[in-house]
Amino acid sequence: MRIHLVNPSDTSFGIGVITPRWLYVLAAATPAGYGDPFITDETLEQIQPELIQRGDIVGIGIHTGNALRGMQVGRMARERGAWVVYGGIHASLYPEEAHELGGAHAVVKGDGDVVWAKVIADLARGAAQRIYDGGRVSGEQFLPARWDLAPRARYMWASVQTVRGCPKHCSFCSVWRTDGQKPRQRASDVVIEEIVQSDTPRGAGGLMSWAVSKTAGPRGLGVARCAPYWVVQSCPAAPSAVSCWRMY
Repeated sequence: MRIHLVNPSDTSFGIGVITPRWLYVLAAATPAGYGDPFITDETLEQIQPELIQRGDIVGIGIHTGNALRGMQVGRMARERGAWVVYGGIHASLYPEEAHELGGAHAVVKGDGDVVWAKVIADLARGAAQRIYDGGRVSGEQFLPARWDLAPRARYMWASVQTVRGCPKHCSFCSVWRTDGQKPRQRASDVVIEEIVQSDTPRGAGGLMSWAVSKTAGPRGLGVARCAPYWVVQSCPAAPSAVSCWRMY
């Protein structure tokens, strides 16, 4: 059994703008006994179906923009005899779609940091639940990404997450619906350590750190001040929400 993590995309450009962080967080959440997961980011290159074997587990993260492609990948993986699991924003809001249209064995709603290991264990013994609720884990439970698995020099920007959730309720944004309106923030030291370990990361042109929360402003700026070459910008919809990135 091998674990596959897939970021679906209809179009592959060979290079990505920003790292799909969830891939490398779930890689960190994958128990070591299963080996390193096989990661496919279709914004870089299309998935190779022949790599998926009967009994493998294929985790697919979808937002609305790539949901149809993700479901296409899921149906293909199920036809090859793999276990198919969906997560992400779209799957959290519309879990039944993945079952009806994407060949899902299971859908994970909410955060995957903690529940992913249980999903794998259940599938390994052939006892999958239809829907898992990962909930909204605390900032202390956010996992640092496995940046050592990222392909070198394939992304323009790396990413480090500082907080989940936003007290705003903008009609155009899904964050407050999926991540809640109570911000859950990581400690600054943990964020800085991940930045250091990321190797910015592995040949990327810069590093972006998102803090999508009204209350994250002062602490987010504190992280941004850890080096003089960070640029700080606020979210237009929530001016005190801070994002910052390193320039070269």
